[in-house]
Amino acid sequence: MKPTKHLFWWSNITGWTLIWIMNIAVRLIALPKLEISKEFTDSSILCLLGFVIVVLMRWLFHKINIMNYSPYALMRIGLGTILLNGLMHTMLTIIVINLVWGTLTTINSQRLLVEFLGNWLTLTLFHGIWVLGYIGAKYLIKNQQNTLEKIQLSNALNEAKLNTLKGQINPHYMFNCLNNIRALMLEDVDKSREMITRLSETLRYALNSSKIDRVSVEQELEMVQHFIELYRIQLEERLNYIQNVDVQLTQVAIPPMILQILVENGVKHGIANLSQGGLLEVNIRETGKNAISIQVINDYNPKFTQKELKNSTQIGLKNVQERLTLLYGEKATFWIEKGSNKYIVEIELPLETI
Repeated sequence: MKPTKHLFWWSNITGWTLIWIMNIAVRLIALPKLEISKEFTDSSILCLLGFVIVVLMRWLFHKINIMNYSPYALMRIGLGTILLNGLMHTMLTIIVINLVWGTLTTINSQRLLVEFLGNWLTLTLFHGIWVLGYIGAKYLIKNQQNTLEKIQLSNALNEAKLNTLKGQINPHYMFNCLNNIRALMLEDVDKSREMITRLSETLRYALNSSKIDRVSVEQELEMVQHFIELYRIQLEERLNYIQNVDVQLTQVAIPPMILQILVENGVKHGIANLSQGGLLEVNIRETGKNAISIQVINDYNPKFTQKELKNSTQIGLKNVQERLTLLYGEKATFWIEKGSNKYIVEIELPLETI
């Protein structure tokens, strides 16, 4: 049994027990000539009926999933429940008590009216306290759950970012870059300095990206350019790169390192495996439905790539999908198309400015 269920049952039992004690005490003090056995019986019937009605109302609230209603609708449901509970409880109490004592057919209308009004006002107050308390408790619990879910979502997003950094900026990549730059220093010192600067900017960007959720397209493209130039030390003229980007989209917000991961995937698993090299193309455009499309197309060898991917964890593409889901839910799409010699990865995101 969940803690909230424990709270409900204990509150219901304790509440009606206190009402039972209070009702007997007040009536015996105010009317000392009343029979104790009759007061015990009458109060027991009243509280038992109240207990059952509260349980039925709780079941109904669960059935209609009351916390999904708007505040205005919740107020109307709460007020209606209070009035209905008070009326139903009053009528059932009068009927059952008079049946037990055999006075149902002999009770006069004036006495019936007095009993009805007295009980209805009191019981409506009791049920008002219960309904407001129940809805208030459910609201607090739901609010706590929403807060906890936000914290869990934030933690999951941070974990995904860390996984991305571990998978993409790894010692192997660093080792290759440094080795390539060292070899380049024997041929072109100035070019080597430029590549060291690009590597430094790449690492700084990667580390800073763990602290933010969005960067501009322009910032991401600059990061991609650093990456392309660093890879060209090794691939030289085998790596051809072009980008087609709508100028008005340069300040659109996208998740950091998303495009960089797609580009690296295309170079590493596609062009780097072609002896004659190939073309990597980045296309960024607005789709016309308040969304932005980011497409990365690269030449590849299908046979070689399929064999290579079987031995790869494909952590890059998995992290892209995971981060898109965490950030956008169903508002983002991700798909891959494999042609005879073209590998296309495309994502679509809601258009947001930085």
